[in-house]
Amino acid sequence: MKARLMERLQMKGFTVREIHSPVDFLKAWNAVMVPPQDPVTVLTDPITTTWLDPYANVRWIPDDGGRSLIMDSQLGFTGVSFALAETGTVVLAEDSGYGRLVSNMVTRHVALIPENRIVENWEEALQTMRRVVGRIPRIMSFISGPSQTADIQGTLVRGMHGPVQVEAWIVPPIDPATLVLT
Repeated sequence: MKARLMERLQMKGFTVREIHSPVDFLKAWNAVMVPPQDPVTVLTDPITTTWLDPYANVRWIPDDGGRSLIMDSQLGFTGVSFALAETGTVVLAEDSGYGRLVSNMVTRHVALIPENRIVENWEEALQTMRRVVGRIPRIMSFISGPSQTADIQGTLVRGMHGPVQVEAWIVPPIDPATLVLT
């Protein structure tokens, strides 16, 4: 399922990286930090906290707000609730809306996908959400690649209303009870 997800994500315009260790993460981090991004905006969730806590130039989105921090950022990281292998889509399930802002309002978005969050399709994602969390959060964002439109004379334009670049980093599994991001 992971191989199929990675293939679908790449077809949709994601840069896909497999992260197996902190060293792999550091290599990927250094690759996205060219040119240097200062600071990087990060949604506080169990996935991003696990991987990004050691980095000094990370600006965490506070629980009580952070809209202006997000709007001023060029690079943002989020965890994901699920990744859908069937369609190559990442899903952010949350109650605050800040994950949606980070994934939509920055120029470059990096989604951290724990291997145990890869499911076949959206039906399986919803069933898992109901079984593990007991409810469906207020906001569910389905991200299927960089922002693009072909509304203007049929010409494909990227970055019209969201990130120009999206990356999906497949990371080791995380506690399944943390499906809601914030």
